[in-house]
Amino acid sequence: MSYGISTGLVHAILNAAFNAGAGSIFDSAICEGRTGTRPADANNAPVGTVIFAATLPADAFASAASLAIAISAAFSDSSADATGVPTWFRIRLPGDLGTTNTTDARLDGDVGEGSGDMSFDNTDINAGQAITVNTFTISLPKS
Repeated sequence: MSYGISTGLVHAILNAAFNAGAGSIFDSAICEGRTGTRPADANNAPVGTVIFAATLPADAFASAASLAIAISAAFSDSSADATGVPTWFRIRLPGDLGTTNTTDARLDGDVGEGSGDMSFDNTDINAGQAITVNTFTISLPKS
């Protein structure tokens, strides 16, 4: 048997997770850009090298609309952790130890320069370089 989700419920879920005005569970979350192949699901421990790690600002996301939520403004990491080309990202809470489990709140996706679930100003990153996330939209249900 299937179920239906109203637009209002999708917006409520997205706002609860990401919109600071709604008391986001991802307030002060960390967005990591990593190398390697993204894990099969976000319950798995991360793989690859952390190229950048940016703390999401409290007002990182606008209010949900049209079954999606997007960043309200670009955010950045002022000094990349390593040199490389990130292929995926993970948004995690500061207390997440990175183990395989089903209790930590996480979101994984693909990255690119002008493409992917999240895009930023440059994918050929050098350690110490500033990285800016330009676009990032989360849709439910993901299409």
